[in-house]
Amino acid sequence: DPIDGTLPYIEGVPGYAVSIALVSREGVPQIGVVFDPVEHVLYHAIKGQGAFRNSEPWEIRGRRPRLQLLTDRSFAEQPEFPKILEAMEQWGYAGLETNVQGGAVMNACWVLENPPACYFKFPKKQEGGGSSWDFAATACIYCEMGAVATDIRGNPLELNNAETTFMNRGGALYATNEELAGRITDLFHRLKT
Repeated sequence: DPIDGTLPYIEGVPGYAVSIALVSREGVPQIGVVFDPVEHVLYHAIKGQGAFRNSEPWEIRGRRPRLQLLTDRSFAEQPEFPKILEAMEQWGYAGLETNVQGGAVMNACWVLENPPACYFKFPKKQEGGGSSWDFAATACIYCEMGAVATDIRGNPLELNNAETTFMNRGGALYATNEELAGRITDLFHRLKT
């Protein structure tokens, strides 16, 4: 994806990136490379060889007291968004910060930079919700860091679907840890049933 986060790019604000990935026929990310041209940061991972930030080994470090939710403007405009925020504010953190500025790639990278944090998109009937190229590179980085990159139900992301590149059927869930991912999955089930 030569420019993910077209809207931030057009507006001249952070939130866009270049993203390159290699995914196996089975849909398993093998290589993921992301370049943030605003901050001049290069993220990359190779399956089984770890994740790197500017060529230095990278792992999730530190833990802020506040939870950060990163998402895009279209998700923030959904009718259930206030209910999502209200539920997340009850999760025992010292507060909730939201950022609706970035595209999928930088949102995923910012999650790893600011634990505890998450980025997710609920499934929807109509096509959209990002494409596999919006998630493939960061899914490889997440896998190598031991973070969560799944669909909203906890299943592997469909990164090599012969029928479509769109991710709307399963949504996406990126979280810095399994506990947070589980809470998001539970929240999705409560809101959708």
